[in-house]
Amino acid sequence: MQMRSRLAALSERLGGPVLRVAMPEPRGFWIGISFGGLSALCAVGLLATSSYLIAAASLMPPILFLQIPIVGVRAFALGRAFFRYLERISSHEAAFRMLGKLRTAVFASLVPGAPANLIGRARGDTVSRLVADVDELQNLPLRVWHPIIVSAIVCSLSVLGVAFVSVPAALVLLACLVVAAIGAAVLPARLASRSAAAVAPARGRQFDLTTQYLHNVDVLTAFDALESERARLEQADKVLFSNSTRVVWGDGLSAAIIVLLTGAAVIGTFLVSGPSVFAGQLSGPLMAMIVLVPMAVFEVFETTPKAVLAFSKVRSSAARIEELAPDINVVADQLAESDADALFYETPAEADAAPDTARPEHPQFTSLRLDSVSFGWNPSAPTIHDLSLELGPGKRILVTGASGSGKSTLAWGLVRFLPLRDGTVEINGRNASNWSDESVRQLIGLCEQQPHVFAGTIRANLHLADPSASDTVMTAMLERVGLNDLIAHRAGLDTIVGENGALLSGGQVQRLALARALLGGFPVIVFDEPTANVDPELRVELMRDLLAATDGGPDRPAVIMMSHDEVPAELVDEHIRLE
Repeated sequence: MQMRSRLAALSERLGGPVLRVAMPEPRGFWIGISFGGLSALCAVGLLATSSYLIAAASLMPPILFLQIPIVGVRAFALGRAFFRYLERISSHEAAFRMLGKLRTAVFASLVPGAPANLIGRARGDTVSRLVADVDELQNLPLRVWHPIIVSAIVCSLSVLGVAFVSVPAALVLLACLVVAAIGAAVLPARLASRSAAAVAPARGRQFDLTTQYLHNVDVLTAFDALESERARLEQADKVLFSNSTRVVWGDGLSAAIIVLLTGAAVIGTFLVSGPSVFAGQLSGPLMAMIVLVPMAVFEVFETTPKAVLAFSKVRSSAARIEELAPDINVVADQLAESDADALFYETPAEADAAPDTARPEHPQFTSLRLDSVSFGWNPSAPTIHDLSLELGPGKRILVTGASGSGKSTLAWGLVRFLPLRDGTVEINGRNASNWSDESVRQLIGLCEQQPHVFAGTIRANLHLADPSASDTVMTAMLERVGLNDLIAHRAGLDTIVGENGALLSGGQVQRLALARALLGGFPVIVFDEPTANVDPELRVELMRDLLAATDGGPDRPAVIMMSHDEVPAELVDEHIRLE
C-alpha cells in the first residue's frame, strides 16, 4: 500500500495530479507485478537451463546427470506461460477497475458545471478527451510502471545470478544494461518525447475536424466548401501522422540499440569467460549458460524504453483531461469515500460548504427572489447585472429584450448552468448559495430554446421526468400540452421522435419538453424562447397553449417566460425588459 502511494505521488510529480487518480488499487497492481516478475524470471531461467542442457548433453554424461536441467526446462516453460496468463488477468483487471473509477470521476467533475464549462469547446476534441485520452491513462500501470518495475527486478536478479557463476561476466552484463538504459531508453525518448506529447492534441484536432465534416457535409456541399474543409482535415491528418511517425522512429531506434547491446553483452561475456574455461575454473555448460542469459535479460529489458515513450503519451493525455476537468482529484477522493451518485449534483465547494439545516430534503416552493444578481460567462463583464425580481407560486413573469440582452443567460443562471457572479438568490426565504445543484433543479425546470429530445420514443423521453409514470398519466399529460393529435395519428406513446426530434415540428418539440417538465412536477418552469423555432403565424397560439397547459388551478407552477415575441398582456402578471 505504501509503495503504491509512493508510485502515485511520483506519478503526480512527473505528470500532474490526474496521474495519481490513474493508479489502480494496490492489491491488483502488485499481484500483477508479482506474476509478471515470475513470468519474466521463468523466461530467463528457460533460456539458461536449456542452454546448459544442450551444452551438457553434448558431452554425453549419464542421463541421471541431466534430469535436473530437463525438469527445469519443462518447469520454466510451463511457468512462463502460466504466470503470464495470471499476470494479464490481474493487471488488466486492476487497470480496468481504475479506468471505471476514472471515467466516473471525470463525468462527476464535469456535471455540476455543465453545460457552461463545455461551451466554447470543440465537440470532437471533447469526445477525444473523454474517450481516447481517458483510455490512454490505463497505460500508466500497464505500459509504464509495470514493465519498469518488472524489468528492474529481473535484471537485478539476473546480474546476481550470473555473478554466482562468473563475476566478470556479471560486470559485462551490468555495463551493457546501464548503457542500454541511457542509450536505448533516455536518448530516443528525449528525441521523440515532444512528438509523443503532441499525439493526443493532434488526435483531438483530427477527430474534431472529422466530426465537423461529417456533421455539416450537407451545408458544405450546398456552399461548395467540401474541398477546402477536406484540405483542413487532410492537414490535420498529416500532423497526426508526422508525430506518430517520429514516435515510431524513436521506438525503432531503441530497438536497434538494444539489439546491438544484446550482441555486445553476448560477445563480451564469451570473451571474459573463455579464459576461465581454458584454466579449468569454469565448465563448458556453465559458460554456455551465462553467454546466452543476456539474450533473455535484454528481451525483458526492451520494454523499458517503450515505457518511457508511453509515459510521454500518458502525461500529455493527463494534461488534456486535467484541463477539461480540473477538480477531478477532489472528486475522485470524494468518490472513494462517499456515494458516487451524490457527486453528480454537488461541486467540491458545495460539498465543503456548511449545510443549511433549515432547508428540507425535498423543499416545497413558496418564493423565489433575486436581489441585484449578476450572471454571465465573463466574471468581469456579466451579461445580466443588478437584476431583481420576485416570483411566487403560480405567478407568471415575462422577460423580454433584444437578442444578446441576456435572456438565455438568465435562464441558465436560474438552473445553475452559470455561476452567480453577484447578488443574492433566495428560495423560500433562505439564501440558496449553500443549496446543491440537485435541490435547485428539483424546484426549477428549464425548457430550452432548443430542448434536447433523445432519439427514441415519446414514452422514453417522458420517462426521463418520471420513470414510474403510467401510460394513462403520460397520455393525459400529452393531451394537456396539445399533442393528442400527434399520438392519435401515429404510434401513440411508441411514436419515434428521431434524433434531436427530427421527426417532430418545432412546436411539437416544445410541447413535448413542456410535458416532460410538467410530468417532473417542477413548481417553477423557465421557458427560454419557446417560439423561436415556430412559424410566426403560430407563435401566439403556441404561447397561449403553453401557458394554458401550466394552468393547473391553485397548484399551477410559476412561470418565467423568456421571449422577444409579443405576448398578450392577460397571459402574464409582470413584464421585465432587459436592456
